[in-house]
Amino acid sequence: MFIKKCPGSKLIDCWAFFNTVVGNFSDVNKNHYAYETIKWAQQRGIASCYPDGTFKPNAEITESQFAKMLAKFLEIKDNKGDIINTTTHWSDGNYDSLAGYGVPLNGYFDTVIRDKPVKPGVVAQAICHLTDNANSYCSLGLIHIDLLA
Repeated sequence: MFIKKCPGSKLIDCWAFFNTVVGNFSDVNKNHYAYETIKWAQQRGIASCYPDGTFKPNAEITESQFAKMLAKFLEIKDNKGDIINTTTHWSDGNYDSLAGYGVPLNGYFDTVIRDKPVKPGVVAQAICHLTDNANSYCSLGLIHIDLLA
């Protein structure tokens, strides 16, 4: 889910698949409550399917998958190479882009963390940070970061 790689790797981009079946994932039919939202996100490159054609709408997402969705949705493009890791990861470009904006994520220098489920507190902090509402929504109690972490 949400990961694009070239054919022959573990995960593949399913853009061509989607153009063929008009947004149908094998596990998300038109009656699914989130069908239109999933289709919208896929059409904008924010989300993609697993190699088997599924979306897994009820699965947890990893921090690297969240980082990709966030960078794509907000059209954040930095890629200056600010982050230098000793290993490479498919999400390096997304993390590099988000680092330029100081987005609070845990996996910048730890690719193991990137592949673990993202914590709701991290999601809330990142969104508050990027929407410049860290001092309003978050501190006013509209988003309870301390309860989500």
